[in-house]
Amino acid sequence: HHILECNEALAKIFGFEEAELKGKNFMELFANPDKCKLGLKENLEVTWETIGLCKNGQTIDIEVQERNIQEYKEIYHIISIRDI
Repeated sequence: HHILECNEALAKIFGFEEAELKGKNFMELFANPDKCKLGLKENLEVTWETIGLCKNGQTIDIEVQERNIQEYKEIYHIISIRDI
């Protein structure tokens, strides 16, 4: 689960520059990655809340929305995050 693309808003929430996040393991953004239920098996949309871990070590409440998108023969796992 590596970040392929991100926007400035995601970087700002976690205290990173966009370039720092690209290629980063997505699970590193969670304070308790072992408790995250990341990974859809079907073409569903799921939203859940967890605790995010910022670059400076601060924790924040976040909402995670997951969905799969099929483009041609490829399936992409899309994850959106917002602070709450």
